[in-house]
Formats: sequence, structure tokens, C-alpha cells
Amino acid sequence: EPPPEWRQVSLEQFLRFFEHPARYLLRERLGIRLEEAEGLLEVREPFTLDALGGHQVRSALLEAGLDGRQAEAAAALRAGGLLPHAGAGEVLLAREAGKAEAFAARVQACRPADRLEPVTVALACGPLQLRGRLSEVSARGRFVYRCGKTRVKDRLRLWILHLLLNRLAPPGIAPDSRFLAEDGGLRLRPVAEAAALLERLAERYWEGCRRAVPLLPESSYAFAARVAKDGSREGAWRAARTVWAENEFTGRGEETDPYHRLAFRDRDPIDEEFAALAEAVFLPLLAHQEAA
Repeated sequence: EPPPEWRQVSLEQFLRFFEHPARYLLRERLGIRLEEAEGLLEVREPFTLDALGGHQVRSALLEAGLDGRQAEAAAALRAGGLLPHAGAGEVLLAREAGKAEAFAARVQACRPADRLEPVTVALACGPLQLRGRLSEVSARGRFVYRCGKTRVKDRLRLWILHLLLNRLAPPGIAPDSRFLAEDGGLRLRPVAEAAALLERLAERYWEGCRRAVPLLPESSYAFAARVAKDGSREGAWRAARTVWAENEFTGRGEETDPYHRLAFRDRDPIDEEFAALAEAVFLPLLAHQEAA
């Protein structure tokens, strides 16, 4: 049984758990950091930008551009070692700056001008005491963005904070959440049963602090999305296996994650418990999300 102090959970901890439950258990509860143990922290001199590097550069330029500091951010990026040297770096910087500028225009068009102070979160939720602040709020609800494609973790984070917004129901703030990414927008509609759904998530968190639970965000979302689409359990199992299994050409697949390899080294996590967790966590999200 986890110690009593583990019941005091920051909002950021709660979000990190659902983004990667196995990693959260091993790193933050058991102190096992595989990035260091397995030499996953790569040191190299860049000659081009990979997907992560491109996202980091665009995000830095976007945030600076929204505050009128893009030139300052560009200088910092040149000095920071993330860009290739000389002309190649300048070409890549100009390319990413163009993308950031275009996305900034979309953000400015959607972001409410009447942003309010963050809402304090101090909530008894199932076995937990949640503490934190709910930011990016206005009279129209919450609006957040990411200078990249929409990921499952983006949907999960938006959903959990949306449930909190609906559970707390702060005066003068609509129970509505919107997310903007390079590949489109997402809206979450008001949730009548927010308190019950949050308590169920808190129970999943508490169980996940005791053992490795087969909540595998990408695979679980694929499973639930297929169930929500046409009710096909057979299709849902196939969808989950496709996302989970290592791809011989790309080397990707959730099973290649070192934390998943360690947490599920003696079992196949794509089982009935996996299916139940996928549906419990993701079906309510899928029922409330729509393109925006």
C-alpha cells in the first residue's frame, strides 16, 4: 500500500501519470530512471533538425513571437546549440520561423483577449487530494495550443483539466475547452458527470501507484476509438495491437518504450484489463470531443 503522503497529489503529477502510467510508477514512485541507466540521453552535434528539434524551435519562436520577441528568441536559438552551424542553421531557422509565424496568426485569431487569473484547485477527489492551478481560462472557458500535431497526451491533458473545470464550475467561466494544433482544432463539450469521472480517474491513479496497470495511452486510445466508431471489439483489438507492436521498418511501437518493456516484461499487457481501462478512460473523452 502506498504511504499516506502519496494521496497529496499536485495537478501536474496527476497529468503526468495519465500521459505515461508505467513511466510515472517506475520513475516517480520507484526512482528508476531508464534514460540514464540505458544511455538514452544522446549527445551529438546537429546537422539537421529531427521532429522533436523542429518542434522545440517552432515552440520557442511561437511563444516569443506572441510576445513580440521573435528576434530575441532567434538569437538565443543560434547560441543554444540546437541548430546546425553556419548557413544550414540559418536556412532551418528561417523555415521554422515561417511556420511559427503562420501558427501564431491562428492562435491570435482564436485566443480570447479576456484571459482571467488561474483558478485554484484544492479538491478531495476519490482517494486523492488534488492541488494546483487551472490556467488559460477566460469567460469562454479554456483555450490552449501546441505548435505541433495533436497527440494522445494532448487530448488526455485537455480532458482531465476540462473535467476539473466542469467539476469546479468557477463563476464567470464557461465549461468549455478548446485546443489548437497544426493539424486542426479540438473542442470538448460540457460534462454533466464530471465529478464521478474525475473520481474514477483518481482511483486509476491510486491503483497505478501500487502496480503497473495496462493503461498504454496510444494503444488504449486506438482501442477505444475503434469501439466508439463502430462497436467492433475485434477491430479494436487489431487497432491496439498495431499501435503497440514494434514496427520492423520504423522501429516504433509502444512496446519499444523502455518503461513499458520493464513494467510488462513478464506479461502481455494487451488483455481484458487493458480493454476495460481503455474504455473507462477514453470513451467518455471520445463522447465529448469534436473538431473545432
